[in-house]
Amino acid sequence: MEKVKKQLALFIFLLIFLIFSFYQYLPVGIRPSVLRIPYYIVVGLSIFVIYRIFKGKYKIKGITQYMTSLIFTLSSVYMGVTVIRFLRDGMASARPSLYLALAVIAAFVVYMCYHFDIFSIKNTKRDLIIMMSVINVGQIFSGLFTFGGLRSSLLLENIMVYNNLATILIPIMFKMLSEHKGKLMNLVVVANIITNMTFVSISGSRSGMMITWIIFAVSVLLSIFINGKKSLISSITIFLMIGGLVTTFYVTGLFNATNSIGRLRLEDTTAEYREESDIPTPTEPIFIDPYDSNVVEQSNTIRSSLWERSMSEIREAMIVGTGIVSFYVTYGEATFLQGSHNIIMEIWLIFGGLGLFVYVLLFASLIFYFIKHLILNGKTGFSLASYIISLGGTFAMALVQPLLVMLIPNMMLWLIISMGINEVEQLQK
Repeated sequence: MEKVKKQLALFIFLLIFLIFSFYQYLPVGIRPSVLRIPYYIVVGLSIFVIYRIFKGKYKIKGITQYMTSLIFTLSSVYMGVTVIRFLRDGMASARPSLYLALAVIAAFVVYMCYHFDIFSIKNTKRDLIIMMSVINVGQIFSGLFTFGGLRSSLLLENIMVYNNLATILIPIMFKMLSEHKGKLMNLVVVANIITNMTFVSISGSRSGMMITWIIFAVSVLLSIFINGKKSLISSITIFLMIGGLVTTFYVTGLFNATNSIGRLRLEDTTAEYREESDIPTPTEPIFIDPYDSNVVEQSNTIRSSLWERSMSEIREAMIVGTGIVSFYVTYGEATFLQGSHNIIMEIWLIFGGLGLFVYVLLFASLIFYFIKHLILNGKTGFSLASYIISLGGTFAMALVQPLLVMLIPNMMLWLIISMGINEVEQLQK
């Protein structure tokens, strides 16, 4: 029975991964329906977990009880503001935020599944590395054979999702190296760190590269602080290997790295947003060259335009939000829907002012929880700093990229949180 449960858990993850990775290759007409499948899966899991909670199958206490209460509160707030929006403006403002809200709320089920071992998952860290290894192998093949290279890769929806996963996982992978779990496991972890940092560096994402390298540096310093000279030598080796690969890809043009790195140097210009009513709905997918100079220059300031538009929406309904979370922007010669690229604004628009307060309280409480137990456990709790770095880096990335309203990064983040809280509970025993 446990083997069946384990296979079911892996099947669910791989199904969600494959759908988000390759739905853009499907005919335009069926894409929206296919893209809903992962959300139906996590909602179904959520209903299953909620049912078992009310049946008394799990003993919920401490931080888990507190987080569960906040998630239920956030869900209730969303239902309330959605009703208000529907009564005020009809489905036009009630519907657009639905799947983003599900990504924020329903991903919590991943925490519950790992925390209560619902799928008999005995080795969370090993499974995490297996998942990241599968993603990295897929990213290698996708980057090699996709026109435009890594930047145009459709794996995991877009390259931003990959960069966000790197931000979440880099501190945890350095923590795994510090725990010395075996030569083979350490080798796989090092390979994933090098691959993550190399691809982030040649992805052409300025904010993603800067934040992820800061997270890398802080993780290295923590590892050296815990393990001393041995970690210093291994960290320098990893850094040199990353530098060597980035240089090689830049010189050879593999993964279109030459254009991606060159993309970092172009100067700013202005980007525009347009009202939805002004834009015809495309019947065919639009291809846009991510290295075109006009496109790159506009992308430098596109966030400020999106933030201005988001603040305009927020001012219209500061308490309940408008539910309008995506805006049409001119990008080169084409026009696309883009989110706010800022977690505060996105949550405010989706859940309203009260929902934003609950959401910030949830993550602030988690960071405080790990800081408190790091202090209480002294040197034995130093490794908990990795979870603080991961949460802090994730939030920093979410201030400039649409991270925490995407399902896969959200699910991975809650998996990491479950690992941290389980570790704290082990230290308390």
